[in-house]
Amino acid sequence: MTVTSRIDLSTDPVARHARVSMPIPAAISGIGRLIGEIRRRRKLAELSDLDDRVLRDIGLTRGEIREAVNAPLTEESVRTARRLSARRLTRGD
Repeated sequence: MTVTSRIDLSTDPVARHARVSMPIPAAISGIGRLIGEIRRRRKLAELSDLDDRVLRDIGLTRGEIREAVNAPLTEESVRTARRLSARRLTRGD
């Protein structure tokens, strides 16, 4: 004789907790990544205060900084700035 038991998720508090708590760490992680990206964009924007010679030395233009800072939040701003700079350098600008 085989006995199969089913857990009723609507009444079992342990099962209900497991179902609800799983997305919470993912949400916290996502919020942490968003906050980190906002901080990186602020730091990147501060580079615009540097003079043109220093910007040229680090390989960025004000336009690239502006474009990276204003990119959608789904894009990493630092990666966007690197991509823009590399594209400009390969074109020979």
